[in-house]
Amino acid sequence: MSNISFALITLDWTSILTGVLSSLAASSFFILILFRIRPHVRISPVIAKDVNPDTGDTVFVFKVINRSPFFKIYDLKCSLRIHINKSSHNNGEDRKRTDDNDKLTLINDNFWVLSNFNIKHISQRFDKELKVKTRTDYAVQVGTEYDLEKVISENKTIELQVSAKHPLSGFTKVTIEDYKHKTKIVSGSFGSGNCFDIK
Repeated sequence: MSNISFALITLDWTSILTGVLSSLAASSFFILILFRIRPHVRISPVIAKDVNPDTGDTVFVFKVINRSPFFKIYDLKCSLRIHINKSSHNNGEDRKRTDDNDKLTLINDNFWVLSNFNIKHISQRFDKELKVKTRTDYAVQVGTEYDLEKVISENKTIELQVSAKHPLSGFTKVTIEDYKHKTKIVSGSFGSGNCFDIK
């Protein structure tokens, strides 16, 4: 009789342990999936040198695209900073961030929501002449009237930082793009939709 009771107790502990391990595995998998669900943001690799239609002043413009075809992104914030390029001891390049009080002012630097990517525009990356006729609210432009050409000529790097929150996971992702060569500034304005072409 005691042998039977011992076997039942052993069986119960095995079942409990199996259940706990299964729950932990499921929870870990769910957390991993949520961790992978983050905003998919792209920043223009070039800066458009344009004219502000309201003031007539020169404005330097950046473009940001939400590349997720399924999800909007929320609480999008952009910040623009300058780094001083410094030569390091190993013949590489080091950078020193300027003081946050000297952070450059951006026009339209915050957006509450950016719509999901319009899948109809996927071919625009390959067909430069494709005319966009449907919604483009998955892309925004931000700019500054600070003289960025002068910044680059002074051996400094321009950094645009974009943070955005995913609506499902709640995770925030920060995307950064650096500009440190004068070839990164092109006169003209960005085309509409899924492209970073400047015309």
